[in-house]
Amino acid sequence: MSKTIEIRTLLARLDAQALEQLCQEVVRLDEENARLRADLARMEENAEGWRDEAMSLHEQLATALGGQPGINQSGALVVVPMERCA
Repeated sequence: MSKTIEIRTLLARLDAQALEQLCQEVVRLDEENARLRADLARMEENAEGWRDEAMSLHEQLATALGGQPGINQSGALVVVPMERCA
């Protein structure tokens, strides 16, 4: 009878330790998730800034060359001469 109680006590301790480890891992993963989400938001803002800058430069180049900004079928940014815009 006492061996059964010892085994139950041991299993209860192991369960408690496993639960503690799981809780610690959940906290760690939650903190990592929050950090990664903040990093992603910052990187998305940076990407938007770079895109806006590229579009502005494309517009400035088109204006300087007397054309219109455009995109070709390959996805490259180009300046379309005004005579081809009409």
